[in-house]
Formats: sequence, C-alpha cells, structure tokens
Amino acid sequence: MPVMALKAHFDGRAVVLDEPCDLPAETPLLVIVNPYSTGEPAAPNRVAAFRDVWGSMKGRISTTDEFIDRKVEEKALEDARLR
Repeated sequence: MPVMALKAHFDGRAVVLDEPCDLPAETPLLVIVNPYSTGEPAAPNRVAAFRDVWGSMKGRISTTDEFIDRKVEEKALEDARLR
C-alpha cells in the first residue's frame, strides 16, 4: 500500500478521519501527529519528510503479521529449549 496523507482530528477519545477513505477494515496504520497542520493537503515536501521518517523507522516497528510471526518463532525456540 502506498504512503498517503489523510486529514483527521482527535475527538478526545479516538482519531477520526475527516473524509472518506478506501482502506480495508483492520488495516494497521502508523499515526504521526503534526500539530502544525494547516488543514491543507500535504505539501510534497511534507510527504517527503514523512517518507524519510518512515524509512528511518523500518526495522524498529513492524506490521501486525510480522509481530505475530516473530512471537510464534520466539515461542517455538523457547519450546525447543525446554525439550
């Protein structure tokens, strides 16, 4: 899935998208708060900055599937040690 910028706000309990979005249910998202947002669509340099931040985080964060795979592997290694 490509990187995209979505306008949203925090209603005091949850992040709420301000416009319709065609994302499948349960899609994992990384929310980056930009308190200086003007409400205008993201400028190309802000999109580039987001991609730089995202790139620097690779390897330190994971998708839900990667997390589950890693936990399954850790459990299998632990079980093998106990045998």
